[in-house]
Amino acid sequence: MFPNETNKIELERQQYELMGYLRKSLNNFEINLSITVNEEKSKKYAYTTREKFEKLKEKNAAIEALRKTFDLDI
Repeated sequence: MFPNETNKIELERQQYELMGYLRKSLNNFEINLSITVNEEKSKKYAYTTREKFEKLKEKNAAIEALRKTFDLDI
C-alpha cells in the first residue's frame, strides 16, 4: 500500500523492470505486483486560513482559547 497517488505512479513506471528482476532473481515467474493507494494514509493538506487553523486546533486545543482571548478573526 502506498500513501499517495504519486508513489503509485512512480512504481507503475518501474514495475516491468522490477518484476523482471524479481522473477529472474527469485526464479519465480508466477509472481505479480498489485499496487493500491491507502486513502486513509494520504496526507490532507490545509490550504485556506480556516483549514490551517482547524489543523492546528486538532493538534492543540489551547489554540482556540488563544484565539478567543485575543479576539482574533480567522
